[in-house]
Amino acid sequence: MTYTPNQEVLDKYADVLVNFALNNCKGIKKGEVISLEVPECAKPLLISLQKAVLKSQGHYITDYLPEDTSRYFFELASEHQLNFFPEKYLKGKVDQIDHSIAILSTTNPKELDGISPEKIMKKSKTNKPYKEWRYRDSR
Repeated sequence: MTYTPNQEVLDKYADVLVNFALNNCKGIKKGEVISLEVPECAKPLLISLQKAVLKSQGHYITDYLPEDTSRYFFELASEHQLNFFPEKYLKGKVDQIDHSIAILSTTNPKELDGISPEKIMKKSKTNKPYKEWRYRDSR
């Protein structure tokens, strides 16, 4: 059974995230760029977040994460694909964004059951520079 809060609740959550939680509890400023990373199951919240950013005169970059794609990646990815790091793209993204909102949610918590933990760790290590850039630039 899937639960979706009503639109008013979603809009209020988005308003709190965009206009309070970011920028040391001051909200975004006109012209700032917000990265929105949202999985498919939270699409209704993504729409509310986009509207809240626009109403606050900001810009957004959306990373919409479709469900059930991680399993296929880890099942099919070769060694060089696991080690691929899109440095120019991710560095450019970090340089462009002022704030980031990432929604962690899933409808299938067992999606990666049976996938080698070593493969998951390898991909996580490959993306480590991106995480470090984001952390460093957020200080």
